[in-house]
Amino acid sequence: LVSTANRNDRFHLLNDPSIPKPDIDTAIHPIFRASNFANASPRIYRNLQQALRLASTFLKYDSVLEWFVAPLMGLPLVDLHSRKTYLSDPLAYTTKAERRKLIGRVRRALQCLSHSVQFQFLTNSDVKFYARTTFREARPVHKATCTQHFRSPRSVLIELRKQYYDFLHNHYESSDPCEVLRHDFCLGVALVHEICHAVGVMRRNNLSEPCIRLDHLDQPEFGYAWENFMFGGIINPFDQVSSTVSFLMRKVWSDDKTAYAAGGKEWSTVPMSYIAQWFQKRTWEIVALRGPTAIPPPIVRVKLR
Repeated sequence: LVSTANRNDRFHLLNDPSIPKPDIDTAIHPIFRASNFANASPRIYRNLQQALRLASTFLKYDSVLEWFVAPLMGLPLVDLHSRKTYLSDPLAYTTKAERRKLIGRVRRALQCLSHSVQFQFLTNSDVKFYARTTFREARPVHKATCTQHFRSPRSVLIELRKQYYDFLHNHYESSDPCEVLRHDFCLGVALVHEICHAVGVMRRNNLSEPCIRLDHLDQPEFGYAWENFMFGGIINPFDQVSSTVSFLMRKVWSDDKTAYAAGGKEWSTVPMSYIAQWFQKRTWEIVALRGPTAIPPPIVRVKLR
């Protein structure tokens, strides 16, 4: 249906000659240094650079890092009516100076995570997830300057699906620039999605997540909560199996019961111009000043339910 509606790519879901070349030049965060990628060859790591710069840019600005304050420092609370466990908001009623201090603690924790995490590409393509965070038994080598908020005596392992490796190994150099952008956007977002989980795992020393806010879904999911904060929804490839990256689709973050009661989950197409802007310095200048909500959602041309 979408392919038919987008005949000759009239909605620019696959290519758009008007988009500018990427110009973000953010230094790669220590979390994503080469030694943290267990089975990435020098060539694979070289092809990772643009995705890692995007992921590092997500971890650069205060207006985005504020999301991590509650997962890192919020205290668990229980709502008496729903019995839902959620986190307090340390940013509530803070001054600008107090806010900067809390975000400084987030930066410190992310530096600490850089020697507490390992990434590994899976060799099995049958898995149904893009990436996942689990424990490693290796003990993190903490320093005196490390955060006091991490309680786990174990480090974390972030597993990445085989399709990412296949694209980086077999298709990256030969793909057109827009397909590379779609891949690097999806991988960069997946990496930070898992960093959100990893921060919580290191904080709690378990894989059971609370809700970040009382009004979040009953099924807690730190990664989706961050994506919703960042993009106002969840963005995935339409073809979720192939190593190559098809056009992207966006859905509202909602629970299955609510979605199906309203007629089913609704997905809308995402044009290349929306994806490409995240690789532009001018976009991040806006985010730095006004936060991610200052970036309008993608223009919707086609919807699926």
